[in-house]
Amino acid sequence: MIQFIVATHGKFAEGIKTSIELIIGNIDNLEILNCYMTQNFNLKEEVEFILKKYPKEELVVLTDIFGGSVNNEFLENISNYKNLNIVSGVNLPLILTLIEKQNDYDNPKELIRESIEECSNSLIYCNDELEKKIEEDQEF
Repeated sequence: MIQFIVATHGKFAEGIKTSIELIIGNIDNLEILNCYMTQNFNLKEEVEFILKKYPKEELVVLTDIFGGSVNNEFLENISNYKNLNIVSGVNLPLILTLIEKQNDYDNPKELIRESIEECSNSLIYCNDELEKKIEEDQEF
């Protein structure tokens, strides 16, 4: 089974989970980590707690910023946890795709790679799309 962890600075992870639950309902294998929300927050301890909590599950950790402190702390543990998969740049289309297709793949690495490829087209500058539509409409 795959356990998804969304770990971000601030309440971004909580917002993603709220949106997911609004769209597809409660997801049992999704946990979040809102980082730096209290003055005594200890990222190292929180990451260790999560990793020890899921010793046998395939973990897919989605972080907000590649090279950010949250991402780096999980990366520091990758050699000790062979079941740890880390993806940076989390967004709603990506996590929805991962959750929806998780049962279609035996290998979490394939799931991650295919989901990233599928969602790479989800970033769209809408102004350009609108201009294309207007130009197409004027041609007729």
